[in-house]
Amino acid sequence: MILQERIAQIVRVLEVAGLNDTTVAALRERFADMHFTYCMDDDVTAARPVAETPGFNIYLVDGREHCLRFTTQWEAATGVVLAAVDEVVNPPSGFACRVCNNQETRKA
Repeated sequence: MILQERIAQIVRVLEVAGLNDTTVAALRERFADMHFTYCMDDDVTAARPVAETPGFNIYLVDGREHCLRFTTQWEAATGVVLAAVDEVVNPPSGFACRVCNNQETRKA
């Protein structure tokens, strides 16, 4: 179960520090009981965010069974997807844009 207050804390951290590899690593350390995934928002389909900002969206993930799946149920959530929605972003390390194959920046 993930509490709405925890999502609010994560939003505050991301609004100050930005969504990047370093911030995600810090969140993983601070909230070790949660699973964090970092990706681009356009890679997320058929899911509804629980938090939306101009720079990122947050989705809940249920990992209680064999496979991870998106959920909107707070009591079922075991982790979050932090999805960048900036027009030009610095993607997660090792990420390659599937359209332009550029590994440094990507236009949304």
